[in-house]
Amino acid sequence: MFLNAATAAVVVCLWALSAALQQQLHRCEEGGRVGFELLTGYAASPAAKHAVRDQMALFALPQCIDACRDDDQCAAVTYETGACVSFAAMPAKTANSDFPLKRLQNPTHSTTTVAKKVCLQTPESCQQRSWTFETVRGELKVPARQHYPSVTRTGCMDLCLNEKDFQCRSINFNKETGDCYLNDVDRFTMAGRPSMANAGRNNGSSADADAMVDYMESNCVQEQPKMCDFAEVAGKLLKTVDAVYENVATMDRCKEICLAAKEFRCHSFDYNETGVNVCRVSHHSTSSLSQLERPYLSVPGATTYQMSSCFAVKIDCRGTDMVATIHTNRLFDGKVYAKNRPNSCVNDVKGALDFELHLDYHNLDCDVRQDHPGKFFTEIIIQHHDQIVTGQDVGLSVKCSYDLQNRSVGQGIELAMAAAESEAQGAAHEAGGVLGGGMGNGLDDNDVEEAAFVISPTVMMRITNRDGGDIHAAQVGDPLSLRFHILDDRSPYEIFVRELVALDGVDASEIVLIDGDGCPTDPTIMGPISAVDTGTPGTVKILEAPFDAFKFPTSDIVQFKALVTPCLPKCEPINCNVVGQNGSVRRADSFGRRRRRSVQDQTTDEVVFQEIRIEDKFKFDARKAVDAAGEGGDNEMNFAGGRPFAVCWNTYSLALLLAAFGLLQLFVVLGCYLCAAGRRKSKPGGPKAGIYETAISDYAAATVRSPVSWDNRDYYN
Repeated sequence: MFLNAATAAVVVCLWALSAALQQQLHRCEEGGRVGFELLTGYAASPAAKHAVRDQMALFALPQCIDACRDDDQCAAVTYETGACVSFAAMPAKTANSDFPLKRLQNPTHSTTTVAKKVCLQTPESCQQRSWTFETVRGELKVPARQHYPSVTRTGCMDLCLNEKDFQCRSINFNKETGDCYLNDVDRFTMAGRPSMANAGRNNGSSADADAMVDYMESNCVQEQPKMCDFAEVAGKLLKTVDAVYENVATMDRCKEICLAAKEFRCHSFDYNETGVNVCRVSHHSTSSLSQLERPYLSVPGATTYQMSSCFAVKIDCRGTDMVATIHTNRLFDGKVYAKNRPNSCVNDVKGALDFELHLDYHNLDCDVRQDHPGKFFTEIIIQHHDQIVTGQDVGLSVKCSYDLQNRSVGQGIELAMAAAESEAQGAAHEAGGVLGGGMGNGLDDNDVEEAAFVISPTVMMRITNRDGGDIHAAQVGDPLSLRFHILDDRSPYEIFVRELVALDGVDASEIVLIDGDGCPTDPTIMGPISAVDTGTPGTVKILEAPFDAFKFPTSDIVQFKALVTPCLPKCEPINCNVVGQNGSVRRADSFGRRRRRSVQDQTTDEVVFQEIRIEDKFKFDARKAVDAAGEGGDNEMNFAGGRPFAVCWNTYSLALLLAAFGLLQLFVVLGCYLCAAGRRKSKPGGPKAGIYETAISDYAAATVRSPVSWDNRDYYN
């Protein structure tokens, strides 16, 4: 026993010594802690082959970085999925500032992840992160929250890491002047907005200016992603990811792994694309890959899922109202409002990460209901677009419960998207615009003249699914199309579509989808108008505008109206500027343009009209409520969070139950008494047993009563 105790003591001492040595390895001689800086646009220097320390087959970037962190001779690593190479630093008298790495002349072609050791004053909240900053050549074009002149590179990083007045998300650092600009936004919060000036993609003096600026993005931002929406990137897979997991049972589990990542902020994942039950996750998305030309592999049928929007909601229960405070991961332009009062209880939001909605208990404009004393609830909608409800929008049921002291304390919050599978109800009126011109000829008494005119084409607008099947009712987010048909296949005309407008079926609100030139106003709502291949080369008789079903907050009916212009002999599409999800602008053709009129042109612009019933997907359930319940809620049946519920009776309910039970017993006794009195009255000669009583007595006399034994051996065996 003494020997075992001594052995255990030695093991504990060795473990403590190992931990102390490891802590010492993670400390810098000049102070601070060892951190890592990811460098985009760098690669291993040709001379670094003499400084290779180790080559490891690792499938996670955090493991690769940790191996270098634990090696005091390691200065940097390069990583590609499955291959980690560590390098030693050269003596200070011969090493340059970048060795063992070098900056590439054309950084847009590199897909290798490079990480370099750096000493920083890293706060405790960032100790779990594998790297501290990611550096990209270029500048984030946003107003800075704070400016510090003439500081060192690491000094600028320390200022960002330890900023107290706001959450520092990124840095613009001028290497020549030492100017340090701290930002409260980064590439992900600015997603969809053209903001990154990349020196690798520019030309001229602006490129030279941007080459002197490094954009550094913090990996220490602390966020708890909830209610996250992931968008599909079809046909593309990242060449290099940050971690690969095997034996992941479902895609939902893969998404949970991404959201729960501690070593980095995960923004995309793919599942079952590189192997059965293989999950790959990455901190990159299209928002952070604009500086690279080919970061993806083109794989038909493959899908990468990247985070688009996340919302975290906190409910503050006050004396006369509740306040829903909402934080999101990207600048939000839209509004938040009470579901049943979209116009009277609303907060319009412009470019904010944090916003709130006040819901007054005694104001009918906000439709706050009270289902029990001290319990208030309502539903709110977080709507991305200023006018219409789309598939990205979020619906929440919010609830406040108060204790007997009228004091509110926030409890657990469970937020979930409502189920999207619900049957659409009702049917829209089916209406097709049938348009026609006229046929005319001119006859004079003195002259004989024959003239023929080709009438304008008959055009119909249809609402269809993406395969062309008619749709009369849909749900928000369903993939739909507007199709414009020339019904006469022999018509020589083709058509343009412009001034396409969606209207509310109730209060005449409207939104322009295709402008007067035929270009989409918001590609996230409706894309460019394209020609449908009908199998007949050289002719365009059907045009299509794809969109995801949306609705207005005040009505389920969405009406579409468009201006259709015939043209001869062919319609040449207009080239439009289309803004992508990452803010980049691309050119796309759309069949819409003002036609050139001639003196003999007999065609006219015509209006087509169609409508559809679209329902939202918000199905509110008390069990899914965002509940900020007060302490001591004894009379509450609580379903929140999936916990088993318990019912607690109050004194009034218990007394009522006992009174009902006593009254029932009284009726039973009274009934028995009346039956016995009636029997005695009808049989004055004395009580005689009836047939039923006699049979019971005979059976009792003939039955031998013996104790009943229970053999429990088989039960336990």
